[in-house]
Amino acid sequence: MGVSTYKKSIFYDEIIDKKNAENNINILKMIKDSTINKLSVYDCTLFLNFLIKNKKNKELKPEVKNVNKIKLTSALYKESIAKILKNIISMETKYILYFFNKFADLRDINSLEYLFVNIYNSHLHKLSLYHFVEIFYNLVILNCTFQKNKEKLNKFMEYIVLNTINENKNIKNYEKKIKNKINLQIQWDSKKPIHIKSFSKKTKEGITNRILKNKCISVNGYNYITDENTKGRYKRDKEQQSIVTQNSNKMNDIIQPQFNISSLSNVMIYKLIYSLAKINMNTSSVKELFLLLIPYLRYRIQNKNYIYSRDRNDMLIKIIWSYAFLHIRDIHLFVDFSICIQRIMFDTKLEYLKIVKSIYENLLIFDELLLDMLDDRINEIEKNSPEQFSHPRKKQFKKKKKKIEITDDIKFKPKKGRK
Repeated sequence: MGVSTYKKSIFYDEIIDKKNAENNINILKMIKDSTINKLSVYDCTLFLNFLIKNKKNKELKPEVKNVNKIKLTSALYKESIAKILKNIISMETKYILYFFNKFADLRDINSLEYLFVNIYNSHLHKLSLYHFVEIFYNLVILNCTFQKNKEKLNKFMEYIVLNTINENKNIKNYEKKIKNKINLQIQWDSKKPIHIKSFSKKTKEGITNRILKNKCISVNGYNYITDENTKGRYKRDKEQQSIVTQNSNKMNDIIQPQFNISSLSNVMIYKLIYSLAKINMNTSSVKELFLLLIPYLRYRIQNKNYIYSRDRNDMLIKIIWSYAFLHIRDIHLFVDFSICIQRIMFDTKLEYLKIVKSIYENLLIFDELLLDMLDDRINEIEKNSPEQFSHPRKKQFKKKKKKIEITDDIKFKPKKGRK
């Protein structure tokens, strides 16, 4: 929000004063000591935006930074924020959702829980799938468990999953719009090792040994997508997408807009998939939704010429990890993932390249072309970058409940055959 919006707050002149503008303690005192109890949307926005800005501002002097490290457990913070929260819950749904994201920026778990319960009890019927995903993603990323409201949190997740499944059955029709790059029919839950041959070069010895050791099913590979005239192709892709979107809208007319999966951008689809995997509630309904999404996800990938996001490569890697973490090993989906990774390999961080390599090897998908390229790129980066040495920490971190991370190994072992 700009200055013109801030000026609509009756506290504007006071908060931009030099002694207050960059001092969160003074801002909290201003809220607490004010005789005005009824705060407007503009007042709450002004206060929270300044608190967030000061907390994140790295250019402030060290002594000022310490003042702006908000102690969420302090009496001053609790009393001041309680005043804001009382006003927020009486506002329209759109403003409650807006402020929910603000408290996520502040990493204030208690305030998020307070707003979540209010949303759960009074606003579910007014939310779109976009809002559900945004709320859920913030809760998962901040590792919110809400021990007192755990049942509500679980029901909230189930509500999203079951309604999304029930209202998007027809996205299976996207299977007609996608192309398989390899000729293989195998169930997603099969644990048979797969060897996808490379047409481009001779198989490396290390990969050959793994293929022989795992007694793989071998299939002919796919042609690598060259990056010639990318701009021209991307333009054609966009034109084609606009045509297909008009047709696909007819397909989605019967879906109630509240849970229409096609209303989500690639970013929001990533947030939905990643948060459901990361919360680690490996239920049959979550797997059902992941399976339902496969043809639609493949369609989106292929329709964008195997570029999931031009700005954030990590989203694709986290989607790959999510499917691997739930042991949903759809080979055709992972071939599409392979091609996506090859397109962005030179713009992807070393840690993510290693994660992808580990996932494919642990899932026993020996895609020669991908693994060869990953090996070459990883070796190149490590050769050209000076090794970073780190010393062990003198004071060890306190042991906390371990969060699920994409760096965790995917444990996927083939079933032993009968003797």
